[in-house]
Parts: sequence; structure tokens; C-alpha cells
Amino acid sequence: MTIIAGVWRQAGEFDPAHRCAAMLNAARGAGHAPAEIEVSSGVAFGCRLRPILAEDSFRFRSPALRPETLFAFDGRLDNRDEIAAWIGLSAGESSRCSDAGLAALAWDRGGVESTARLLGDFALAAWDGRTRQLAIARGPLSMRALYL
Repeated sequence: MTIIAGVWRQAGEFDPAHRCAAMLNAARGAGHAPAEIEVSSGVAFGCRLRPILAEDSFRFRSPALRPETLFAFDGRLDNRDEIAAWIGLSAGESSRCSDAGLAALAWDRGGVESTARLLGDFALAAWDGRTRQLAIARGPLSMRALYL
């Protein structure tokens, strides 16, 4: 199970990275990797991964995303090959990319519309710092919980 947290601060309030780290630390369990936290435009997304698959060893946020975009993903994709082809990744490139990385690259290409292409048991959150819009989604049959 992956633990994901996000914090959105109003101008002049608290440090969102510190608050996000506190949330992740409160929910930490045995076997989880250290927290990774990204910040953009007063918003912090963090992840504490419990690696299960070989692809889980790759970073939770794809470096190909625009710097003002934050993206967090928990789950699995059942159509990795289809998503990789849609975003233009070769088989070799996609084999070195986690499901979270593929979902992030799909988001970077198609935004909220990309979620219709993702098949599997997943939940995601995305923040666009340019438009200051937050999107959360999960697979239609997913058992993953989303809290806002």
C-alpha cells in the first residue's frame, strides 16, 4: 500500500511541505520507503511507497512533467502497453517506468481526459500550478479510497 498526502495552503499560512511530511509520518507503516515530497505554487504532494513490483523502485514522480505539475498515483495499470504506445514510449522505455510514471506521462499528454484511457485499480491526484486546478480520480471499479 502506498500512502499519498497533499496539502494546499492559503497565502501566508503554514509550510505545505512540512505539513505534508507530518501527515505522511503519522500514517507510516512497516516496510515503507522514506517520504518523497514535491512542492509547487503553495501545494505539496507527498508519497511514502511500500515497493511491491520491480517497477516500484523507480521514482514516484516522473521528471518529464512540467515543473508546475504535481502528480501522485497509487495502484496498478492493467493496460501498460496501450498507455505506453499512446504516449510514444518504446518497449524498453516503458519497462523502466513504473505504473505511476506511465500514468503521470499520460496525464502530461492528455490531462484529465487521459484518465478515461487508464484501466486498473488506481487513484490519482494532479495539481496544475499554472491554472491552479486540482483533479482527483480513481478507476471506475477501484477499491482505492479518495479523501478531500
